[in-house]
Amino acid sequence: AVVIGLLSQHELQLTIGDRLGDLSFQMADKLDRGMFERLREIQLMSHSKLMRDANSPLSDKREALEDAKRNMPAHAWIAITDAKGVVLAATGGLLEGMNVSARPWFAPAMQGPYIGDVHGALLLAKHLPAQPDGNLRFVDVAAPIVASSGELLGVLCSHLTWAWAREVEASLFQNIKDTRNVDVFVFSDNVEPLLVPSGTTAESWPKLPQLLSTMPSG
Repeated sequence: AVVIGLLSQHELQLTIGDRLGDLSFQMADKLDRGMFERLREIQLMSHSKLMRDANSPLSDKREALEDAKRNMPAHAWIAITDAKGVVLAATGGLLEGMNVSARPWFAPAMQGPYIGDVHGALLLAKHLPAQPDGNLRFVDVAAPIVASSGELLGVLCSHLTWAWAREVEASLFQNIKDTRNVDVFVFSDNVEPLLVPSGTTAESWPKLPQLLSTMPSG
């Protein structure tokens, strides 16, 4: 009976491990697909006749950005810049007139479509509502705006709210979290926590190597 019990426990551990591995793969795939879809939205907008017309009124472009934000709430901030990096129009009027050429998304987006890493709010932190868990993070997606003449007019950029990652997590892990003591983490390439258990902040958790060292083996 003891041997059977140990074997059953081992099989259960393997089954749960396989399921978590499968869910982790699905979450990575959903996050990847989600960011690609958001980038496509920005690309399509940058190719619109309104954006490619240098003579179109900025008020019309700003209204188009506001409409896009209302219809696609994952985009927390959408803006267009000129070729020097000055924000010409933006949702909520945020950062208009500011030169953002030093931001990491601007130079790559002048060359082609761009997706950045998850990061803090930086310039927009004081202008956007805080998240319930305190983790105000964004992903930059951007694309060049090219006139029909071939002239490079500037960049169309969006800050995607990282909150949608929490929605992906809930859709995949909620059932197993309700029945098992499971916490979900997403780490960056430099092993810093990007998504942490609800009710906590990223700053309250160690980097991945330190976290793994605290977990039981086996």
